[in-house]
Amino acid sequence: MQLQAKPEVRASFPNAKGAYDELKKAFEGKSVTELGARMKSVTRMTFDDHKTSIQEHIADYRKAWNTFVAIIARLGLSKDDGFGDSLQRMAKSEKAKIEFLLDLLCLCYSNAVENIESKEENYDDTIQKLFNMSP
Repeated sequence: MQLQAKPEVRASFPNAKGAYDELKKAFEGKSVTELGARMKSVTRMTFDDHKTSIQEHIADYRKAWNTFVAIIARLGLSKDDGFGDSLQRMAKSEKAKIEFLLDLLCLCYSNAVENIESKEENYDDTIQKLFNMSP
């Protein structure tokens, strides 16, 4: 059986060296500034219900979270002062993933947020409730 990359991956990286170089650039030697920027890419996303739907926002959040998790999970922590370790722990937390998403929502979702926060929900249940409560 031969594995093949998705067409969009093949178009972006027609050879293995290009893909390797891109991965190396993404994961190698992350500084504290870069780690902070990666964290902010998740925690400071803004949702404007006049420009995008909740479904689009959640899809963008999911992409940003998955990128954050992938990069943070591969950190070398040999010289870490605790920041990288904290980010790795946060990246593993479904509660953190939910709380950051809820924190990014506009005021029109305040009732939904209060309802969700009052219960122990998993991420998929949270998403479903947001879709159902969409104003």
